[in-house]
Amino acid sequence: MSIITSDPQISYNKLNEFLARWPLHAVETMALTDYTQVGNPDTFTYLLEHGSESIGILGGGTSSKFGIWSRASDKDGSSPAFLFTPEYKWFKKYGEDPGAAFQRVKANIVAIIRNAEAGNFSAIDTIDIDSMTKWKIAFIYSNYKLLPIYKKEIIRKLAKHFEYDDYATAPLSVLHQFILTKRETDEDFFDFASKYYQIATDIPDRNYYIIGSKYEDDNGNDVVNVFPDMLEKSAIATGFFWNTDFSGLVGQDFTTIGKWINENISHDEPKFDTSSRTLKYFLNLKKGDLVAVKSHGRFNNLTIIAYAEVTEVNGTVYQFGDPDLGHLINVNFLETGLRIDTGLNYALTIHKIIPGEKEGHFEKIFGSYAITGVNDEFSLEEPTEGDATDEEPMDDDIRTKDTFSFTRNIETTQLVKQVHNQIQNGFAQYLKKMFPDDKVGTERKRIDIWRRNDFSFFIYEVKPYNSAFTCIREALGQLTDYAFSKKTSLEKHLVVVGTQPPDERELRYLNFLNEKIGLKLSYECYSIETNTSTTYC
Repeated sequence: MSIITSDPQISYNKLNEFLARWPLHAVETMALTDYTQVGNPDTFTYLLEHGSESIGILGGGTSSKFGIWSRASDKDGSSPAFLFTPEYKWFKKYGEDPGAAFQRVKANIVAIIRNAEAGNFSAIDTIDIDSMTKWKIAFIYSNYKLLPIYKKEIIRKLAKHFEYDDYATAPLSVLHQFILTKRETDEDFFDFASKYYQIATDIPDRNYYIIGSKYEDDNGNDVVNVFPDMLEKSAIATGFFWNTDFSGLVGQDFTTIGKWINENISHDEPKFDTSSRTLKYFLNLKKGDLVAVKSHGRFNNLTIIAYAEVTEVNGTVYQFGDPDLGHLINVNFLETGLRIDTGLNYALTIHKIIPGEKEGHFEKIFGSYAITGVNDEFSLEEPTEGDATDEEPMDDDIRTKDTFSFTRNIETTQLVKQVHNQIQNGFAQYLKKMFPDDKVGTERKRIDIWRRNDFSFFIYEVKPYNSAFTCIREALGQLTDYAFSKKTSLEKHLVVVGTQPPDERELRYLNFLNEKIGLKLSYECYSIETNTSTTYC
């Protein structure tokens, strides 16, 4: 299924058109030529596959999914499973001739429709017809009580996403209804289906998580700050099921982990259900995943204090038996010392964040690291002799930097480099667009970006961090070095480029550097998404 229109009203209209053309009584009385006929766009099968794509695509393949079909070619080839005449081909299991086969197929379709209209969805699971065809028919006649998603693999992925324990083996009828319980009361039906279909089919290079940094005190309150221990050990952690070694379950699916926990750990353990849920996610963290560490998460007070990337130590991400923290996942911390107030509510110990699932949440939580979801590929520029000179550049020289993620094979600094390069590439092109008469270039003598006109020379240093203060602080040494080394008669301007707007304290810091220290320094808050920038000085 792929809902191919951004306007759900088109989907509602198409569903109504299908039902008007093929109500149950019309299906019950249809002839074989009404069901399938080459070149006839009014047949049941043509409308099901090609005439109703806005309520879900069946996914191509051959016409064998309809059980019996009018022959335009021999695309299905020869198989002992099929019988055929010059006009039709069908599955042998349905009958020895086209008429008998069609009656069997039609009886199955009528049974699907009757059960769908009655809400008896469990009876549909065992009806013998192609799975995608079956569930599209069932959806059409279900009065929106099933999903317009017909691939069983997608349904099972969504059930897993919504933490259904038996997502791998439960009947599809059960999973359809379970997933629909997750739709908000004010969320459009087709918008919900389209969004989660897209989420299930877009497999990211890495996964994104929020994890807490507080353990319980003796009274059961989550107030003990263990982040200093995490930082010291280069790890994130959980203390649930403290004495149990989960080394053999790292990377296993939720069902396997849940079953093992149920069979091997007493249900009298404190917070058994919460602990089980946490470990399912915790043990699925893998090398390259990105983690936002929170200090608070409840009451719309999600506060991010650090970012980390999962890494392996001695070939594994997991450690058991730490005397201070319990279970560890090895990480490299990318940024610490933060206090990013998102205004969001994520109260559980661990959350998996799906880009696009909740509008704006991914970007608010991961800031500049959300850029890593974009995998534009460019060739990596090798240094040339021209990069070694301090002489003033005369022409445009924008060198596109490599933005592809290397985190599966290279150390975590490559993740920061990837974010940096995407900001650098975008901002250089933005400058050229905004200042078409100026000369703009990148990476001369380690300068990220430069811009020159008849009066001034601008030196831009790009920083990928999630606070303006960190960006400015980290850029100062390089910018002043470049300004000192740069041979030019033009007035020099120093510019820090980041992606986060400065707060009141950071604006005071910037003003201090300009007014008290005497720098000609400004800060550019650049948005890759909108290709806009705001200047602060």
